[in-house]
Order: sequence, then C-alpha cells, then structure tokens
Amino acid sequence: MEKLIGVLLLVSAIMTVYYGFFDSAKVFVG
Repeated sequence: MEKLIGVLLLVSAIMTVYYGFFDSAKVFVG
C-alpha cells in the first residue's frame, strides 16, 4: 500500500514539473 502511495506521489510530482516546464516554455516561445 505504501508503494502505491509513493508511486502516486512520484507521478504527481513528475506531472507538476512537466506541466510547469511546458507552461514556461510556452510563455518563452510565444
């Protein structure tokens, strides 16, 4: 159960970073 929570947190963190990077790149490009 702890592993599942850890995976969810990891995925959430990756999605947050990816979305933040994409948003920053979008602003930088246009």
